[in-house]
Amino acid sequence: MSKTEGKNKYLGKLKENDFVPIKAEFTVDNLLNIINEMVSKTSQYSDQQFAHWAESFSTKHIAVNSIERNHKLAKAVEIAEDIYMQWELYLVNKYSLQELQQLDLSKVKLPNEWYKKWQLKLVA
Repeated sequence: MSKTEGKNKYLGKLKENDFVPIKAEFTVDNLLNIINEMVSKTSQYSDQQFAHWAESFSTKHIAVNSIERNHKLAKAVEIAEDIYMQWELYLVNKYSLQELQQLDLSKVKLPNEWYKKWQLKLVA
């Protein structure tokens, strides 16, 4: 077996299809509002869009060190990070590389109970 064969033979990052980013401000209220819409299945956004918005939300707040002074924001950042990480893990655990290369990720839905869990955690 060569050094490039085996478990890690697929290297690189999945190139996601183009999507329109969510333009909402990175506030705790907006995070909760979008989660609420995901729970009720009334969101105008795809799970893919929301996962990437959540990643940007956490990155922005960590970069400016605003979470150290605000417990509510720190909890929201933790949830936003979890949303993005679960999105990534869901994709690689549910679909093969071949499927991922052909899949329209805007159609992928995370389990609704995950959104309910994040909703409860954010309002607690």
